[in-house]
Amino acid sequence: MRTMNEMRAGVLSGVGRLEIIEVTRPQISSPQEVLLRIETIGICGSDLHYFRTGRIGDQVVDFPFIIGHEAVAVVKEVGSNKGDLRPGDWVVIDPALSCGRCDQCRAGRSHTCRQLRFLGCPGQRAGCLQDYLVLPRNNCFKINEEESTLGILVEPIAIAIYAHHLAEGVRNKKVIVLGGGPLGLVVAYISRQKGCQWLGVTDKVDARLEGARKVGADWIGNPLDQNIIKEVESINPEQVDIIFECCGQQEALDQAEILLKP
Repeated sequence: MRTMNEMRAGVLSGVGRLEIIEVTRPQISSPQEVLLRIETIGICGSDLHYFRTGRIGDQVVDFPFIIGHEAVAVVKEVGSNKGDLRPGDWVVIDPALSCGRCDQCRAGRSHTCRQLRFLGCPGQRAGCLQDYLVLPRNNCFKINEEESTLGILVEPIAIAIYAHHLAEGVRNKKVIVLGGGPLGLVVAYISRQKGCQWLGVTDKVDARLEGARKVGADWIGNPLDQNIIKEVESINPEQVDIIFECCGQQEALDQAEILLKP
């Protein structure tokens, strides 16, 4: 029987092996911290990579390891510096943990913290695939309980929205999204909703390209059987205005250099 000091955690014990084990329940150790009961977890593409291959590039899992960084939770306990959080509040979490002390944090750029740690990232911090988690209260954002199911989408959608913020507007622009995975499709959907003139999406999986059509793509391309550069240039001889690279492949970056207007 599980005691009050124990909880369940989903642990990668090897490539392709996920086990549910009993571990020690975390405790608040700082006035700034809150104890969360995890209610819902999203499965990111990075989680699948760690499960299937044990790595992403030079980020290699040291087994056993707890994955997960997209979560909706309920506040169970708050530290003495509780701010506006109270037990029972529903929150979505920010998985990027900044130090709060370096020059970047002091300048208001915590996302470029020199000691940034990310939940569920090998060598940085165990993830949220567990019953309870302790986080700084600044990494918790309140939502209504009625929105809790959709709350799991906040973190990935925020990435897409921020990408559009950096692009400084797509209205009446020609846009191509290189990589039609979940994030790429969200970026494509936002591009269409914000009034882009032309929208193209590429991916090596035809099912994803079908999804791109559904969110409004004017053109889709699979680099496994199409010449992406030749086809896009035939449609847009003066190149495209904005490119969102959403697959992390060198091939896509090479295409972007050619297809993007100077």
